[in-house]
Amino acid sequence: METVTESGESSQNSKVTPSPQETEQNAQILPGTLLAGDVAGSIDDPIEKTEEMAVTIKSAWMNLEGVVTMLREIKETTQDPLDLPGTRQATDETGSIDDSIEQARGIAATTKSVWMNLEGVAITLRETKSAGLVTVNDTNGDPQAWAARSRDLVKELTPALTTMSDFISLIYARYGRGEDLEQAIKITELLLEVTPIGTPSRVSVLSSLSTLFGHRYDRLREPEDLGKLIKYAEDTLDEAAEDSVHTRIFSSKLSNKLFARYARFGNLEDLTKAIDRAERALPVTNAFDLKTLNNLSNYFAARFERLGAVEDLESAICRAELGLTIAAKGSSVRLFLLSSMSVYLHTRYERFGSLDDLEKSIHQSQEVVTATLTNDPNRASRLSSLSNHLSSRYERLGNLEDIENAIDTGQQAVAATPDGHPDLASMLNSLSIQFFRRYERLGALEDLDKAIDRAQGGVAAAPIDHPDRAENLNSLSCFLSSRHERLGTLEALEKAIDGSHEAVVATPINHPSRPHRLMNLSCHLSRRYERLGNLEDLEKSIDQAQQAIAATPDGHPNLAFMLSRLSGALYSRYERLGNWEDLEKSTNQAQQAVAATPDGHPDLAIPLTRLSSSLYSRYERLETLRDLDKAIELAREVVAATPDGHPDWLQRLNNLNIYVSRRYKRVGTFEGFGEAIDRPQKAVAVIPDDHPAQATILSSLSDLIYIRHEREGTVEDLDKAIELAQESLSVTPANHPDRSLRLNYLSIRLFRRFKELGTLEDLDAAIDRSQEAVASTPAEHPWKGTMLFALGALFIARYIRTDNLEDLESSLSTNQGSWNSKNAPPSQRIDAAHSAALILSYQNRWHEANSILEEAVQLLPQVSLRSISRDDQQFQLSRFSQLATDTLFAGLQAGKGVHHCLKLLELSRGIILALVMDCRSDVSDLRVEYPALFERFTSLRSEVDVPFELNKLGPPSELEWKRRVQAVSELDETLNAIRGLPGFEGFQLPPEAEDLMAMARQGPIVIPYSSKFGSGAIIISKSTIKSLPLPDLEYEEIMERMRQLREDLFRGSRSTYPARNQQLLDILLWLWDTMVGPVLEELEFRPCLDETSLPRIWWIGVGALATLPFHAAGDHSPGSTHNTFSRAISSYIPTIKALSYVREGKLELLGRQDSKLLLVTMPTTPNKPRLTKVAGEASKIASVVSETTNTLLLESPSAAHVLEELSSCQAVHFACHGISDAKNPSNSHLLLFKNDGSERGAIDPLTAGAISGTNMRKMNAQIAYLSACHSASNQAQNLANESIHIASGFQLAGFSHVLATLWKSQDSAAEEVAVEFYRSLFDGHGDGHSKVSLSLHRAVKRLRDRIPRQPIVWASYIHTGA
Repeated sequence: METVTESGESSQNSKVTPSPQETEQNAQILPGTLLAGDVAGSIDDPIEKTEEMAVTIKSAWMNLEGVVTMLREIKETTQDPLDLPGTRQATDETGSIDDSIEQARGIAATTKSVWMNLEGVAITLRETKSAGLVTVNDTNGDPQAWAARSRDLVKELTPALTTMSDFISLIYARYGRGEDLEQAIKITELLLEVTPIGTPSRVSVLSSLSTLFGHRYDRLREPEDLGKLIKYAEDTLDEAAEDSVHTRIFSSKLSNKLFARYARFGNLEDLTKAIDRAERALPVTNAFDLKTLNNLSNYFAARFERLGAVEDLESAICRAELGLTIAAKGSSVRLFLLSSMSVYLHTRYERFGSLDDLEKSIHQSQEVVTATLTNDPNRASRLSSLSNHLSSRYERLGNLEDIENAIDTGQQAVAATPDGHPDLASMLNSLSIQFFRRYERLGALEDLDKAIDRAQGGVAAAPIDHPDRAENLNSLSCFLSSRHERLGTLEALEKAIDGSHEAVVATPINHPSRPHRLMNLSCHLSRRYERLGNLEDLEKSIDQAQQAIAATPDGHPNLAFMLSRLSGALYSRYERLGNWEDLEKSTNQAQQAVAATPDGHPDLAIPLTRLSSSLYSRYERLETLRDLDKAIELAREVVAATPDGHPDWLQRLNNLNIYVSRRYKRVGTFEGFGEAIDRPQKAVAVIPDDHPAQATILSSLSDLIYIRHEREGTVEDLDKAIELAQESLSVTPANHPDRSLRLNYLSIRLFRRFKELGTLEDLDAAIDRSQEAVASTPAEHPWKGTMLFALGALFIARYIRTDNLEDLESSLSTNQGSWNSKNAPPSQRIDAAHSAALILSYQNRWHEANSILEEAVQLLPQVSLRSISRDDQQFQLSRFSQLATDTLFAGLQAGKGVHHCLKLLELSRGIILALVMDCRSDVSDLRVEYPALFERFTSLRSEVDVPFELNKLGPPSELEWKRRVQAVSELDETLNAIRGLPGFEGFQLPPEAEDLMAMARQGPIVIPYSSKFGSGAIIISKSTIKSLPLPDLEYEEIMERMRQLREDLFRGSRSTYPARNQQLLDILLWLWDTMVGPVLEELEFRPCLDETSLPRIWWIGVGALATLPFHAAGDHSPGSTHNTFSRAISSYIPTIKALSYVREGKLELLGRQDSKLLLVTMPTTPNKPRLTKVAGEASKIASVVSETTNTLLLESPSAAHVLEELSSCQAVHFACHGISDAKNPSNSHLLLFKNDGSERGAIDPLTAGAISGTNMRKMNAQIAYLSACHSASNQAQNLANESIHIASGFQLAGFSHVLATLWKSQDSAAEEVAVEFYRSLFDGHGDGHSKVSLSLHRAVKRLRDRIPRQPIVWASYIHTGA
């Protein structure tokens, strides 16, 4: 009996038999009998029913005896096995005919027993009647005896009847005998009678009856049978559970039957019901989805033909389109949908005359015909449809070729079926494999053609059920796929998929070749995705690969290949959708593939190539240099191991070129770059014109030459790069997924030529190509955002050139589109948001600008990931140098509260510092209230706090990387959990307004900022938070003054020294007039001669203002008080979070008996000027502090020695050279000494990164005095907001106070300021944090008072900290 499985597939199996208790509870006994409470009935009713059942069962018994006889006759003539219940063994092999005979005999015996039992019940009932018991409730006898016997009979009949019904149905399905079908119907009808309403198995019985009457209708075409099958189908749905998969499946079947009755009798009501039932059947998550969609589209089309309502035709097209979006390429149902769609479009063409509809109908008809095998029963009809459509185009356009093709296609529709010979199949397949192997080695296209020809012959020679057919199809699909790779022939790839799919379907689940065939199908689907960009192909490719790997045991020789292919498919999906998890999975699968491949294996290059690609893509996402370096290393290994002439040599070479060129863009070194250009130039010279890698190689060479142009500036290189990009584009198919990327590359090169030569035609062409790139990129693709952003830049350039407001609006629109591209990299989206906000600001649309900038700031944490190295964090954040200031200004202009804007500023600045501080700040409140959560949080943050660079000498292993990523994820989850607790909502977030004002009790905090739209300062005092506009502080002038500070003032001969000092005095006066003076006036800070009474002030410069000398601003002529020195004691701090961080500890250096000051001196440094004063400086300091603090002197120590000794010291003083690294501020360093065995030794740098990587807070680190050049200088302008320099490194390490310099210091002045500082600090008057800043203030002011006209000497010294 036919039932429907949970998956929706039809199968033959036994029904679920209700338990005796369930039958007892739900039974209606027998038709005609009485239940408790019913009116008395005649005993004749059960007697007649029992005798009727006995006759039916006897007939079934006799029929089964006939089946046994038939099976014995079959046995005597053949050993044809039966696939019947009970005939399959544990090995899943088909049972012998003896098993079938034995089963039939057993069922016949059971049937006979039931018949005899029924006869006995009938006799008993008649005897009861003869005894005078006329009604059920007659009291002259036992009125319940026969009823109880009837109940027992029901319990016995149900499983027996179910088995009989199933068995006879299968006999009919196998041999098609009409008498078996009739017997199955009778038995099933009887089963329905004895199955109580409400019993779960009753729905299955109704379903089976509907199916059986469907068989009889198909056999006899009797309308009565069609009516019965529909009736029983409707009864099935009435009694089935609501909205289940089974009911939807059956509803789909019912719609088919209703439509069949409509087609036969033309009753419109049946058609309407068919549509209704089909719509109810959707959606179903199995194969019936697409069949039902296809049928539903046919029903709508039929109603359009009947009633002419255009909406019905559109509904038909809509349903078919929906089916095509989800149907598997090459599946039979897709071909049905395509065929139907081609007819619908042709119908719409006939209705409205749209040539586009006609072209599409022909294209789809051709695709259907091409994918339909020659022995497919639908081929003729599909060819006929194509013929009709081509004929219509001939009538419309008069192209003779169309009619020729229409005639030819029509002739094919009536042609005979192809010949086939099973004996040739295996030989042809074997020969084809040999031809293919020689092709792989030598690349001769003739061999590939021969392989395909023989494989096709093998497939044609193998009958459908031939055991070799699946392997023939599998081989043919591989050969056809290779032809596609070589020649780019899409038809070959389509046939490869069709053949591969057929091979998989024909292969049993447990067949050892099934995983291999599944993987081949996966590969073909991936290639079609690469060609056409259909995401469904990629999803199916991943699914097929996962099935293949799941069925492949560990250690199997093909496992590495399969893992590598799955890695590639996951990587493609990452490229398309931007899902980070896909990239991680791809990398993991590739690593497993490499691990599963023995060293020296000829195919090792395959997983190595895959792994290098995944690592490169991870670099593209995170910009982690170690990933790029590893990708290059692996790619070089692959190229070296690939022999010339290998089919994959060009592609592997191209990958290496791409990686090398990208590394140059990152670090600017040309190492190996000439070789990188030379390789593709040679490849271009030898590559065949029809090679599929030609476009890729040309594009790669264009990129490399363009990079050389960027470095050397030759116009010839730029022209050549453009020429190659155009050539690459010309050989890229229109529907190729890489076409949009190549269009974008060409646009970039044209834009570059416009910027250099000013030719507007180049800019217009760049915009055209960029628009094409955007239009051809799917909306969900990660490239979409990148290309929209590039297009926005082009529109802005043309707006600047032509002043066309339409270009400005277009730029805004494209940048907003890029920002809204959720799958684009976060850094790209932030760039786009910033660009869009700048345009909105230019238009005074401040609310919109503020909105998009606020969202962009919230995205910043996704860019600076904790799991990547410090260098990579810097590289990523360097592109957002102006974001913080512009966000602040836009918020203020939009009327947002100052505190709100300040919180956003904190979130968008000092991100790297904040990550470290969050891992080390005090969380004692959490420990008190939630000790378990505290332990988890502190454990995770300690793990994350260790930089990769300090783990070991080499780069981190992949295992360490994965653990870091996991730990970061766990830490983020823990942070979210903590912030969900009452009282901890702001845990490690910017402080609230009340907390900020409390922080200003020791002195106001001033945050000056400047953007292209305006400047100002946020002032936090103990009573208010406000913004002070600074209209005279202009952004352009700030940038010029900063340039002077970097380039002009500290370079030159002695003769220019007075002029340079005067230039600095001018800068200090300008700074007072435009910013510092108005701020101090607003704070009502007045001149004060008593230094101990001066108020403190903290400066937090934003962006370009981050390293300006606010403490030295003003007029320093004798007697003047219009300067900062006369009105406040200045301190600097990178962020508010940093100020809170350094204030967590108390200053306990003064007066502690066990305190220690470490003195580090470098009188001589290899290749640097001698520092003649440092020895005396250290000696004098030791003398000053000798009565209060212990000292330890290290002369010319190594960095490691210094770090070791620091763990036991509360203060440290360095007297040495310092260097600020403009490219990588974390590499800014103090120059120490390393004994490398040479006569002079070598420099041992103590870098800002290394210092910040240590945690000395528990050792009560308090004061670090850096008497070295540039120790508080960050010359990397694009990282100004990160405040990364040597001084901030010591702050992160735990020192509450750092004394440092903004620029180069003078040896003698350094000694004077340092000694005076310690003398004041240890003078016995006062204690606490304020004593440190006051002591430096005194020392520097004393030097200033002595040489006021030499600010180059005295204005460099600053205090940063608590």
